[in-house]
Amino acid sequence: MKKTAILLTGLMMLLGLMGFSNQTLAVETQTVYLHKQVTKGEVVTEAALSQNQEMMTAKQGINGVEFTVVDITQYVRNHSSLEAALEAAKAVTKKEVAGLSIGQELSGYAGMTVAAKGKTQRTAWLDKQGQTIESDGVLKLTLAKKAAAFDASYLFVETSSVDAARPSDNLILNFPTENQEEEIHVYSKNDTLLELPAIEKKLDGNQQDFSYSEAIHYEISVTVPTLIATYQYFQVVDVPDKGLSCDLSSLQITADGKALDRSWYQVEAKDNGFILNFDPSKLAPLNSKQLRITYQLSLDKDVQPDTAFYNQAYLRYHNSLQEGEQQSISKEVFTGGYRFIKVDAANQKQALSDAAFVIKNEQDDYLTTDYQWKNKKAMDNQELFRITSNQEGTFEIKGLAYGKYFLEEVAAPKGYRLLDKPIEFTIEKNTYLAENQPAPMLPVLNSKLPSTGNPGTTNQTGRVTTTTATAKNSRLLPQTGEQASTKAVGLGCLLVAFVCTLLWFKRNKQQKIKNNGGETKR
Repeated sequence: MKKTAILLTGLMMLLGLMGFSNQTLAVETQTVYLHKQVTKGEVVTEAALSQNQEMMTAKQGINGVEFTVVDITQYVRNHSSLEAALEAAKAVTKKEVAGLSIGQELSGYAGMTVAAKGKTQRTAWLDKQGQTIESDGVLKLTLAKKAAAFDASYLFVETSSVDAARPSDNLILNFPTENQEEEIHVYSKNDTLLELPAIEKKLDGNQQDFSYSEAIHYEISVTVPTLIATYQYFQVVDVPDKGLSCDLSSLQITADGKALDRSWYQVEAKDNGFILNFDPSKLAPLNSKQLRITYQLSLDKDVQPDTAFYNQAYLRYHNSLQEGEQQSISKEVFTGGYRFIKVDAANQKQALSDAAFVIKNEQDDYLTTDYQWKNKKAMDNQELFRITSNQEGTFEIKGLAYGKYFLEEVAAPKGYRLLDKPIEFTIEKNTYLAENQPAPMLPVLNSKLPSTGNPGTTNQTGRVTTTTATAKNSRLLPQTGEQASTKAVGLGCLLVAFVCTLLWFKRNKQQKIKNNGGETKR
């Protein structure tokens, strides 16, 4: 009897295990593809949800988004009102779910248990015709159609988002579904493609060559991210190369053509650039729009011509999840220059020092010491920019934009004629430096004045004069163009003398006739 009882007990246990196994095997599952797909500026509607295939080809899938699937079947059944239960489930927050593992129950929500978790990724599946479809932004799930004896209900909560898309609204899936196929596709709701922060820096215009101190206009365009209100900080940093200096008084910030409220940002000088710190909360009304930042830089007076100078801008931010940085570099800018050598016209190996010049442009305006252009009549001579040849005869001009200019000699070397015509020269790229080597020099020739045996002195106009100390009637040596006038004066004097002589002879003859009683002796 004892053995029989043991056998019966074992048989009953075996039958029980078999029954449990059959019950487990009897759980029916459903393959569910959850799609995180967005279109810029478009909200996914209920009507669009039914157009599965069109949506999969028209929208952009977003990878790396985590969803937590919560089994809410028992929670819904525990409520007297199905509608109230579903509304309460939709109100569950990311914070209440994010830290839970599969099998854990939500605190404060009896009957809600985490059923699955995963991140969207590129996934493939077969369509109705057996063709392989592959798409980004898909989370493949296997979910039970029933929980105990009831049709299952599931809550999908986006528990980890990415910058590229707005977080999805909570979504509820109830079994049975209208689609009785082996696979169903579910699409998250209220998804829009977010504007991410972006920066672009450029020169305002096509000009890349500038004179010293000339205003160089720059523009920075900044895209305000969609979720700017959640950012911890949002700043623009301008970093010009050494040799470029910023004029902070020229800084202007606009959005939609209107000046930005000064209380929305702070600006501070940083080295030769600046830092703009924006208040993210105040930028919220401008989400997805662009800020336009304009300002001026200039080249310092000591920078080398034919050298590239760059200006970089950085957008630095913290989006509440992580820090980020973007960079934009504008086109390079240059200044130009030219080299000269002053030499004897007859012997170009002989360098001439102490020749002084001023610079004139095509508009007949003169360069000043502060690198401005002024009409000579409207300026003091002390303002004129002057360059003088050294002992080797060399001199140079630096810090001018590309173009045509003229050298005008205002003082010649001692014993040399002052140039009566300006010397034309054209500044272009590499007329000062070519492949980091000095560019060829332009010879400027001067002719000697006639020798007088006296070294002479240089007058205020730069012309050489010579005087003789022993003669009271000594005169200046004829200057250039004076030879012809001297000869004319000499001929005039001879003619006057001849006429005077004739008159004297005639008068003398008449006097003799009178003295002889009116008779002329033969």
